[in-house]
Amino acid sequence: MKTINRDIVSALIYSLDNKILMGKKDPNKGGVYIDCWHIPGGGLDENEDMVEALKREIFEETGIIIKDAKLIDDIGKGVSEKILEDTKEKV
Repeated sequence: MKTINRDIVSALIYSLDNKILMGKKDPNKGGVYIDCWHIPGGGLDENEDMVEALKREIFEETGIIIKDAKLIDDIGKGVSEKILEDTKEKV
């Protein structure tokens, strides 16, 4: 299995009544943590900065347009298995 190193962004989005927006991955579409609840986010594309990636990922996953975001640099390291959507390869 090949290894991919990738920077990831994610967001905590609160409703007016202080609830956090979460989604559940479709197990048929691959990705990381399939069939699990998660906060929206994902990996940076080539030549994309963290703010651009955050805005894109939030829009792709929720349809919400982010105009302004406060980034908190909470760098962590982790390992997860991902199934690539196009090739179904495990990485």
